[in-house]
Amino acid sequence: MTIKKLVFLGAGHAHIDALAAFKAMPRADTDVHLVTPHDLMLPRSMLPSVVAGHYGLEQCSLHLPDWLAASSIKTRYSSCTGIDTSARQLQLADGSTLHYDVLSIATGLPVDRASVDTLMPGAKEHAVFVYPEALFARLWPQLLSHAEHQALHISIVSGADALGVELALALQHRLPHCRVTLIAGSQPVAARHARSVQQRLLSTLRRRNITVLHSDCVAIEADRLHLHSGASVSCDVPVLALRGQPPPWLASSGLALTEDQQIAVNSAGQSTSDLHVFAAGSVSSGSRVAQHLNLRAALDAQPVKIAARRPQGLNLLSCGDRTAIASWGTMSFQGSLAWRVRDVINQRWIRQYLT
Repeated sequence: MTIKKLVFLGAGHAHIDALAAFKAMPRADTDVHLVTPHDLMLPRSMLPSVVAGHYGLEQCSLHLPDWLAASSIKTRYSSCTGIDTSARQLQLADGSTLHYDVLSIATGLPVDRASVDTLMPGAKEHAVFVYPEALFARLWPQLLSHAEHQALHISIVSGADALGVELALALQHRLPHCRVTLIAGSQPVAARHARSVQQRLLSTLRRRNITVLHSDCVAIEADRLHLHSGASVSCDVPVLALRGQPPPWLASSGLALTEDQQIAVNSAGQSTSDLHVFAAGSVSSGSRVAQHLNLRAALDAQPVKIAARRPQGLNLLSCGDRTAIASWGTMSFQGSLAWRVRDVINQRWIRQYLT
């Protein structure tokens, strides 16, 4: 019997369901490998509630060594540095290589800290990075201990990403004696959301005495931030909630990419230039999760089916105090009911893997 090799690159939300399926229903003719730099998986949507104190980290994260311990899935804790699609081989940061017959990529959009430090000198030395979320969550208890008994000034450098706004509200809820500032960049707060959501967020930020500055951060020192406007802001703890970019090695991978450097995929989640490669989540051009049935079909050289898209429509943004803003298209409402809906969705998803 010929043993095939299926490789999952990345342990993000878009891969967990498929990993769980191969964990529950392994194939005798397939070795399954997971390559990820981190041993903890924390859903992005649950991070603000960890910071706000509504969940403990153990209640909303998967410790991958424990979760996969009883399975046949082999894990390498490393990052990818390149792909040779002609040889079907990954180059890893630890210097090793890994062959694949079928590859599924869901790395998310990693933050290149060296690049951030070039654009924002002092970031690596002085700032706390929110991404990857698992590392931030592990650092959070230290930050909390430092801030619980001191009136610190915490600045969230966010840009257009709504997670930065959610974290600012979560921090203010958990540490009401601290001063919180949101450095929102030149775009509107939560720019990707409806105007009504932006207005509700701004109203909530004002009500919670969170200062919002619409300028880009250009440099970070030990006790202050420097802004593009020429102003400087005193700061004890700078927190960078800046989204990353598609991995730089994609540019030389030979895979077809979109103008935004995402992996171009078809309706089944396969690369449009290499049917042995699948991509899911934010690193791909489709809003899909990895489908284990399609991966099994590809291993058997069988036809694949249209992959399910991520649910669209209802958006839920946490306000830190067990309220949230719900929106559907241009409509929105705010209150404890929206938070309970968000909480039920998050808890239902994570509990199926924690139990």
